[in-house]
Amino acid sequence: MNNLIRIAILSLVLALQPNWILGQVQSYELSSGTLPALDSLPARYQLVILQDQCTKALMMRNEWKGRHAEALVQIDESAANYNEAKADTNSTKEQLKVLRQTLRSAQKEGRTALRYYDRIDDAYKKGLQTLEQDSVAIVQLIPAFHKDLLDFQAATYPEEVVPDADTVVEVTETPSTVVEDTQVLEEEATETPANPQQVAKSASDYLRYNTATDVMRTPPQPPCRFAIERTDEFTGRKYSELEKSELFRFTSPVMKQLLGKDPHILCESTLAKNGDELFLNLYFSIRDPRAKRSFGSLPKDALIAILLVDGTTINLYNKTADDGTGNDSDSVFRYRAQLTLDKTAFRKLQTTEVDKMRVSWSTGFEDYNIYRVGILMNQCNCMD
Repeated sequence: MNNLIRIAILSLVLALQPNWILGQVQSYELSSGTLPALDSLPARYQLVILQDQCTKALMMRNEWKGRHAEALVQIDESAANYNEAKADTNSTKEQLKVLRQTLRSAQKEGRTALRYYDRIDDAYKKGLQTLEQDSVAIVQLIPAFHKDLLDFQAATYPEEVVPDADTVVEVTETPSTVVEDTQVLEEEATETPANPQQVAKSASDYLRYNTATDVMRTPPQPPCRFAIERTDEFTGRKYSELEKSELFRFTSPVMKQLLGKDPHILCESTLAKNGDELFLNLYFSIRDPRAKRSFGSLPKDALIAILLVDGTTINLYNKTADDGTGNDSDSVFRYRAQLTLDKTAFRKLQTTEVDKMRVSWSTGFEDYNIYRVGILMNQCNCMD
């Protein structure tokens, strides 16, 4: 609140100044991509530039906040439509595929909005903090803040790209009416071209779009990295375990003010195979000296439920109790859950993305959203 009052008073004072005094400050425009010579400006005008940067960051932050809220609504609607269609025996596979893709697109938009909101919010708060510092700190921050704002602006308000005149291609049909019949394409290819230099094309030159070859829709399988691979010399039993991968992180708004960019709860997952047995190992790192009191322990047979994007829930149970281990140097408590995967659960995780996870601590359960929805799919594919 003090910052806002200060900015309002400064704006009023500057509004009363002659135009020739404000000329240099008014030349600052984010769209221009350039900054005035900061060293030539009085300290109070350097403050005006930083205040203007904070205002622009606040506007873009609120824009992404609204987009994230809209994405959450879209996710709920898409999930409801998908679950309803799945329960309907008359729904075709193609209909389910379209609805599932719509749900994934909404989740992706939500993750993107949240990522940009966090980045811009961090920059905005840093700008507000610097407003209270001396001129040296302000001059040091303004160029870096300016560069970040240009990146944020490009992502928030992307400009429409207009092709050059030499590269403009005349389109005679809209995408919805593009001819796909092979015979028609062949007939058009045999017609005499209006331009003598134009080379006629056959139907084989026109490739149909295939989602399987689109890396944005079907990303390639990441490489499989194993942390452990060994064979028991006496029994010949093989044991292998993948390297850990981040599954999700969570920080409440209250804890974010205390921890900054460090996550309150970080969960990493790995798959292990001992002979024919498969295990899902979850490693929880809780950055809280009071974690023992807040979370307690992970009891034996504690339920860990995994909700998939198709609405299916997989219930897994912890094999071994873990009371957690603390580290005085960084105030992080660590827990480990070992979950047995039967063939049904393994195949389901191998083919379906994850949406949420419910963890039953000894003090109660908590639900966590999972944004890296394909991690367990990749790990299962490595173990197949």
